[in-house]
Amino acid sequence: MLVETLTGVDSANNIVVVKTCAGMAQGACAAIDSMGRDDIVGSVAGDDTIIIVMRTNEAATILVSELREIIGKGRRPTLFSGKSSEVGGKAEYRLQNLH
Repeated sequence: MLVETLTGVDSANNIVVVKTCAGMAQGACAAIDSMGRDDIVGSVAGDDTIIIVMRTNEAATILVSELREIIGKGRRPTLFSGKSSEVGGKAEYRLQNLH
């Protein structure tokens, strides 16, 4: 599922950069391409990064918002990071949101 592969998204002008889990960019890119958006000029996927060229800066901003919403729905549960700190004489593990 697309929601489980995306880890981040940002844009610069009309170019959108999408980060994915390692090895998942091509599948995620295919899913984005299949959305049938006419404001996407083209896309290229590597191992964990997708570059999407949009027709306008506004279209890029809209796509970033939509993908960030998808990422928000797919937040993974918080897990222990394995790093500890001493608080009140007790070791406490810091929690880390994995996304």
